[in-house]
Amino acid sequence: MKLPRTALVVIIMAVITLVGCSSPTSTGGNPSAQTSGDASTPTVTTVVHDANAAACASANLKFGDTCEDQSQIQYMIDQPVEFTPPSDVSDPAGDGHAVKMTMTVFNGSSNVWDPGMLVLSCAPGGGLALVDPSSGVGWPDVSSEQDQVAPGQGATATVGCWTTDPASVQVQVGNGNNAGHWSD
Repeated sequence: MKLPRTALVVIIMAVITLVGCSSPTSTGGNPSAQTSGDASTPTVTTVVHDANAAACASANLKFGDTCEDQSQIQYMIDQPVEFTPPSDVSDPAGDGHAVKMTMTVFNGSSNVWDPGMLVLSCAPGGGLALVDPSSGVGWPDVSSEQDQVAPGQGATATVGCWTTDPASVQVQVGNGNNAGHWSD
């Protein structure tokens, strides 16, 4: 049986779409991103816009959920895990426990997203962001154009912060009414 040309094109496009959307490694939520390489380098690969993302100002985001802020930037935070940074990494508020997590960003806006605009904090405790290049924690060089995320693109990096209780950590990305709040 000979298929009409239009049907053949539709079948080929469907196969290409299915193969192109599969990802052997994923961050576990949407936006999903294929990750590889050094954790300190944001991976700019296949990141998919999540059409069902909650508004970041919504309450009750769970680790793995995606939210979108008023600037059309989507964020997804995986479950934080405690780790021990080197002794030369300062804990300015004296919280005592370092946690790190995978953060995926999708830029749905028409402007370049600069990681220098990222505001990250944790509770309980002072919750200051933690940067430890030797452990691959912290969005890399915020002044570098290569670390910026173009419209329609996404990136994944490992970020961290200090907390007094890693078992009940809450993570905030953003500030004010536009912030996303994640917890267990």
